[in-house]
Amino acid sequence: MDETGGGEVSSAMKSLLRILRTRHWHMGLGATLLVLTAAVAALGYWYFVVPTRFTVAVGPPGSVEARVVRAFAQTLKDRGRDVRLRVVDFDDVRQSGEALQNRLVQLVH
Repeated sequence: MDETGGGEVSSAMKSLLRILRTRHWHMGLGATLLVLTAAVAALGYWYFVVPTRFTVAVGPPGSVEARVVRAFAQTLKDRGRDVRLRVVDFDDVRQSGEALQNRLVQLVH
């Protein structure tokens, strides 16, 4: 073998390695885009499907207002609406107001 034949093999090998590196780069980019697309789809699903949740302070326990809010929360859940209410009982209106001020609840009835 002379030097020109060896140079051609070396040149062909370099070209092949360059092509393989380029293909792997594209595969890596494709995999990255696939993962990002799946993440965006999952976030979109979570944003549009998972219901919004609110905590409601009611009181006193067993009062008409407490029963109405609980019935409303159950109706929202039964009908599959995209809002859910978690009802928290307090002994009086003052405690409900304090819970709202302390951000323990989002709504007061």
